[in-house]
Amino acid sequence: MIFKDRSTVSITRCKEYLDFEKVKEAVRNCTELIGGLESLITPGDVVMLKPNLLIEVDFTKGATTNPNVIFTVADLC
Repeated sequence: MIFKDRSTVSITRCKEYLDFEKVKEAVRNCTELIGGLESLITPGDVVMLKPNLLIEVDFTKGATTNPNVIFTVADLC
């Protein structure tokens, strides 16, 4: 099996996921590891963010996306 279009993924540890500034720093580190958002989007692009909203559960349970991640990605875009 040959994969022509592979996704680029980066992972950064963030132990203090309730701290907005720590989450922001982790998200920025992840984007830098893949070449920065500038390598993916350019001014004028339309960007849709799709958080994981599987069930109505607090994000600390791991079933939904941490809102701080969404806020940071939106801000960076």
